[in-house]
Amino acid sequence: MEQMPDHERLRTIFDQPTLRWIIDRLVARMAAGRALRGKLVRANADASERRAVDDLLGRKSTAGTQLTLDLDTLENILRTAGLIETLEEVVLVCHGPVENRRAEAERHEATWQVVLDEARVRCEGQPAFLEWINAMARDGTLKRLSGGDFAVADKLIESAFKVLGRNPDEEVLLANLSAHCAGDSHALDRGQPLATICLRAIAAIYGIDGQRGVEARRKAWAVAGVIVDDLSAPVLVFNLRAAAGSALEQVLGLHRQQGHPAFLTYRQLQSGGNFEPLDPAMGIVFVCENPSIVSTAARELGPSCPPLVCTNGQPTSSVRLLLSRLRQAGAQLRCHADFDWAGLRIIDQLVREYSAIPWCMNIEDYRNAAGTVSLDPQPFVSEWSPELADALRTKGKAVFEEQVIQLLLTQLRRQP
Repeated sequence: MEQMPDHERLRTIFDQPTLRWIIDRLVARMAAGRALRGKLVRANADASERRAVDDLLGRKSTAGTQLTLDLDTLENILRTAGLIETLEEVVLVCHGPVENRRAEAERHEATWQVVLDEARVRCEGQPAFLEWINAMARDGTLKRLSGGDFAVADKLIESAFKVLGRNPDEEVLLANLSAHCAGDSHALDRGQPLATICLRAIAAIYGIDGQRGVEARRKAWAVAGVIVDDLSAPVLVFNLRAAAGSALEQVLGLHRQQGHPAFLTYRQLQSGGNFEPLDPAMGIVFVCENPSIVSTAARELGPSCPPLVCTNGQPTSSVRLLLSRLRQAGAQLRCHADFDWAGLRIIDQLVREYSAIPWCMNIEDYRNAAGTVSLDPQPFVSEWSPELADALRTKGKAVFEEQVIQLLLTQLRRQP
């Protein structure tokens, strides 16, 4: 009859403080997924530890501070004594089951790979989307935002594709979109995991980093057709006239009579027909980039100033909605911006989307202006005036609207 291993005796042997380090080392190896083969080396072993190992192995007394234990020798001795079949039994009896952290880490990584690969499949034919997923895989963003939970990560990606897969021309409020795509009206609030993931995607697709501040966030969502809210970021206007009987008629009329510029929110502009039929005085509407132009025009030209709209940098949702309403009503738009790369991009957008006509923005206007701020060259090509972009690269100076304000005022005075 085969003799059963004497586990009680085994525990007694390795319960000795002078041998406990052997169990600790074996546990560490098993947790790392390493085989219990080779040697264990203990530096700075004291005399009692060396004596205990010598007695365990049945060898003559050794000397020195470095203690080496051959695991094959140990296993053979313990097996011959009828205590074990393998060294793994020593660990199970004297320590208990050991989780193989290496194997678990490999399983964990394999599961993450499945989540990422499924997301990559959805990006087929869309290089910007693919780079978005790859970037989050490289820097660990998805793991961090999901708390390392595969199910949470999968849900975040699913919701993000819903948010980003819609038509950006169909504008929607952020809270409404959030509720529809994630079942939570606050899931796209600033700092929320889903919002962070979506803004990373928008940066990859449109080149606008929405995590660089409040205004950058608003612009990033706007380019994807999402309105952060319909009351903030209103559009600045002066001497605009709404259609008789429209919701804006009294608001704009009161500001015009008092000689004050007005701010119009997205919410105010949402109702259609604000400018139809178009007032004859609104046949031509001028568009500028900076609020200082509107302020100076209101002060110096007053009621004689033609209708004026300010984009205040890159056009917000309110600006875009207003310009769309004006174009639908039949107004012609004439636009001006800073002579820098951001300004050229604004004009390009207005020309492309609203058939606007550049106003005081030709190459002669730029060359005649005295720019003082250095302008880094960029490979940007202006669709409406490639030669102007070349001139900016050659001259290397930015010219801001405030530096040509007298020219702009003169042009506005001449407008009947």
